[in-house]
Amino acid sequence: MMLVLCRAYASRIFSKKMRVLINIIRVAKSAIWKIAVGAKQNPRGGYVTGESWPRRLRIRLGPCARENYSGAAALKRSSDPIDYMEGGNGIILKGLGRTKYEPITMERGITFDSDFEDWANAAQVLNSGSPSTSLANLRKEIRIVLLNELGQPVHQYKVHRCWVSEFQALPDLDASQNGVAIETIRIENEGWERDTSLTEQKEQ
Repeated sequence: MMLVLCRAYASRIFSKKMRVLINIIRVAKSAIWKIAVGAKQNPRGGYVTGESWPRRLRIRLGPCARENYSGAAALKRSSDPIDYMEGGNGIILKGLGRTKYEPITMERGITFDSDFEDWANAAQVLNSGSPSTSLANLRKEIRIVLLNELGQPVHQYKVHRCWVSEFQALPDLDASQNGVAIETIRIENEGWERDTSLTEQKEQ
């Protein structure tokens, strides 16, 4: 009788431990899957995968926003570290220096749209061989918008006090190449910020 009771008790303990182990495995598998697909917690509940696609973008240089850009360089900023030392401290301390915002390069196929050229001409253009500059049209506030697959805005960045430091009107010309002629501008800027008023789009 005692042997039967011991076996029954051991069976219940083993069954409970197995259920706990199975639950742990399920939670671990769920966590690994979420990490693998790059999922994030949705404020409305559940999980959603990333909706931003770097190939879908819209850029506003003036009053009109256009999507005929083939690419834009990454938005980057860096802050200079300042090394300083204190007496009695064997560690070199790090202070925050000035912050630099990297130039942004934009590309698109050459068309009859003269936005790039007009803006670049504000920095300098030759008029009958004489250089001229338009300070009134030199700087712009631009917006770079990242879209999802439905063309809805997902992230939007405001870039401040931009001006064109480099303009490539024509690419290298080669009759043996098979491609589209691209014009390029390099934009200097004095900082950018994300537009936090843009909220998550409802899935359709």
